[in-house]
Amino acid sequence: MKIKALENVLLTFDRIHTLTKLLENVCAEYLDN
Repeated sequence: MKIKALENVLLTFDRIHTLTKLLENVCAEYLDN
C-alpha cells in the first residue's frame, strides 16, 4: 500500500510540474508579444 501511495504522490507531482512548465511557456509567449 505504501508503494502505491508513493506512486500516486509522484504522479501528482509530475502533473503539477507539467502544468507549471505549460504556464511558464504561455506566460513567456504572452510577454514576448
